[in-house]
Amino acid sequence: MFKLKFADIKSREFMQAYLKLINFNEFKETKVAYNVAKIDRKFQQELKLSQDLYVKLIKQYAVLDDKGEIACRIENETAIPNTYVIDPAKVEAWEVAVKEFDATEFEIPCQKLTLANLEGIQLSPNDFNAIEAMIVDEA
Repeated sequence: MFKLKFADIKSREFMQAYLKLINFNEFKETKVAYNVAKIDRKFQQELKLSQDLYVKLIKQYAVLDDKGEIACRIENETAIPNTYVIDPAKVEAWEVAVKEFDATEFEIPCQKLTLANLEGIQLSPNDFNAIEAMIVDEA
């Protein structure tokens, strides 16, 4: 078992390393591939939950349109899809809320991966740093 934080899910570096891991097709042992599949199943559940909660958080602090929906950022009189603007009166509270959100931990009830399990995956030192919580150092 290991823990991750919602901040990990939002991290580009984490997601890049994670995608290398789950898309790797040449694990030496079937049980390692199965463990990675179990990790991914639980991770996908947590990813969906975190995304839903983050949208609710944005809605609480963002500028809303006439329908009460999150208003898009406007540039050159054009709405930019999938963007938002935090209400200027709520910026400080937003920053606190985001820090709390990012610190939220969740458990992945699966075995950590060993360095031997990761053999053959082209992981950089940055990738290892990003997914370190998922790895047990057998030394």
